[in-house]
Amino acid sequence: MLKGIVGLAEFKLDLVGGTIRLKKRPYGEKDSLELCLEDFAVFHDGEFYRFIICHACSDERWLRNLLAKLISTTWKVPAMPQLSAQQILIAEVFKTTRQHWNLAG
Repeated sequence: MLKGIVGLAEFKLDLVGGTIRLKKRPYGEKDSLELCLEDFAVFHDGEFYRFIICHACSDERWLRNLLAKLISTTWKVPAMPQLSAQQILIAEVFKTTRQHWNLAG
């Protein structure tokens, strides 16, 4: 998505803690941007798979302000028939947020 703009410096996925930590380095910059997604989920609402982020943080103010606009917003995951089994598995792995937020599915 950001090919040619930023490079992925670090990626950590903690399934037990339900967090994703990213460090991205914009090309031409010496410092990395840090991003943490916590309490997120993939769930099925009866019709579509959806993705929600319930908490996110960053070391940059402008990124925190942007993330604040995205918190608690659900996004429809495009239907991919060839990956339907994987979508079911992903929704099962990341179901704790759905239960916490009383979401359908």
